Amino acid sequence: MEINENKNNSSNSAGKDGLRFSVILIAAFLCMMGSFRQPLLNMLSMGLLIYAPFFVGKCVGKYRDRNLNGNISFGKAFFYAFQVFVCGIIILTFAQYIYFQYFDKGAFVNQYVEIFSNPEYKEMLQSLGFTADVRKDFINMLTALRPIDLAIQFMSTNLFVGTFLSILVGAFIRKRKNIS
Repeated sequence: MEINENKNNSSNSAGKDGLRFSVILIAAFLCMMGSFRQPLLNMLSMGLLIYAPFFVGKCVGKYRDRNLNGNISFGKAFFYAFQVFVCGIIILTFAQYIYFQYFDKGAFVNQYVEIFSNPEYKEMLQSLGFTADVRKDFINMLTALRPIDLAIQFMSTNLFVGTFLSILVGAFIRKRKNIS
């Protein structure tokens, strides 16, 4: 019975922390999107992204101290951090879909098409062995992406990074019982 209560409490707390975490992720995403028009927002976006794993670590530490009497294994710390990342990333993915569907109007993809069409970039790609046909196919593929495709692509990348960061958070936050 106590294990189920602890597990439910863990999921409940992780969900709440994931919601707060998603606010940081959404702010970072919106700053990144705004940085195409206002480059200083890119620095704010990077700052928020650097802060994000520390925020999750703080959440895991608070969970450890409040609910587990200051002791947590690597596995529990990893799992809690992973839950926070997953909850935050799912909410972020919905926000990204809404952004790309209703607000972006193709500006994100057009920005990359413009970069790939830049003469200096063309020269760099040619020096790396990419033909004009490969670049053209890539641009065609980019322009064919739908808002849901973009959101899912971001989600898969974020889940991969979140899993790696969960391992790091779990390793740094774990705390064993003192044997005396």
